[in-house]
Amino acid sequence: MSDEIIFQEHITESNYIIAQISLNNEQRLNALNLDNVNCLIDKLEEWQHHSSVKLIIIDSNVKKSFCAGGDIRKLYYYLLEENICHPEEYFKREYYLNYLLHTHSKPIVCWANGITMGGGLGLMTGCDYRIVNDSTVLAMPEVHIGLYPDTGAAFFLGKIPKDIGLFIAITGCKLNGADAVYLGLADYFVDDSFKEQFFSMLKQTDWRTEDVHHKVLELVSELTHNSEGWAPYSKIRKYRELISNITKQPSLEAILSAIEALETNDSWLLEIKEKALSASPLSQLITYNFFHDCSKLSLREILHCEVELSTKLVWEGDFFEGVRALLIERNRKPNWKYKNIKDINLNAYYNGIIESFTTWDMQPLVQEEEVES
Repeated sequence: MSDEIIFQEHITESNYIIAQISLNNEQRLNALNLDNVNCLIDKLEEWQHHSSVKLIIIDSNVKKSFCAGGDIRKLYYYLLEENICHPEEYFKREYYLNYLLHTHSKPIVCWANGITMGGGLGLMTGCDYRIVNDSTVLAMPEVHIGLYPDTGAAFFLGKIPKDIGLFIAITGCKLNGADAVYLGLADYFVDDSFKEQFFSMLKQTDWRTEDVHHKVLELVSELTHNSEGWAPYSKIRKYRELISNITKQPSLEAILSAIEALETNDSWLLEIKEKALSASPLSQLITYNFFHDCSKLSLREILHCEVELSTKLVWEGDFFEGVRALLIERNRKPNWKYKNIKDINLNAYYNGIIESFTTWDMQPLVQEEEVES
């Protein structure tokens, strides 16, 4: 565990601290288990009250991945052992970590290379300066493992055009760095070759006289300019109108029918079509309703709801079967509980979830400044 996350405090030339969190679990593509989450929370809370810490950087030592989300394999085996307490505790702590990032007193830079999916995208979107490059692959693929896009996805996908946010959520489609910047999920496209230069410039800055936000913006803007022409082409931008026409359909069934009717030779759209039509119908229906119902909720309220909904779905939904088929046995043939959306009794899984946020005391979050939707 000790080397899965590396914490460093770099002393600058002006005797201030640039704090750094480097995810370092290559075998799990930096997927986070409960111990990892607790370590991150402890260190972030420590730095929050450290007057010498000027800035926090979150990055990865694994070239292939920033963070693949939560360690759902480990969660699967806890369910197999019928460990009743672990899933709820895991989700509470994971979602508290998301909230802590969004409300942290220190500026946080995220350098997201490679796989940035699920909870990894949740980590990234909670940071103040979100940097991507040509290796970055982003997605919220939870509907393919019997869950729904969580870690505040209804909040951050709700801040981009809602038709695209919904499309990302119910299809689990992959995005590149250019897509992320175009949508506002990331702030800057900077080639990965500039990473060490960026860190070096931060350490050399005289933080006694420089405003942190102004200086970080100045440095990253310069590197963004130097990276012009290196970004991949945005598929979301290219197919913006097509996506809008699909998601403006009046129901989830109609949206999926529109996806099924797609005639295209584009490999990105073909992959979306194949995966969207093979995802868990229960997960897609819950995602569709949850995203609509969360449109007027704050981040804190959404995370409250997610604890109950996620815990319920890992025990009663398609999660166990989805993880078995895609990650454990890898036969990619999940036997979902429902074959057809029309057969689902949504109330059995979803009733009362949106009203539940008043029942769980998320201390100390209620004392923190609220993040509004």
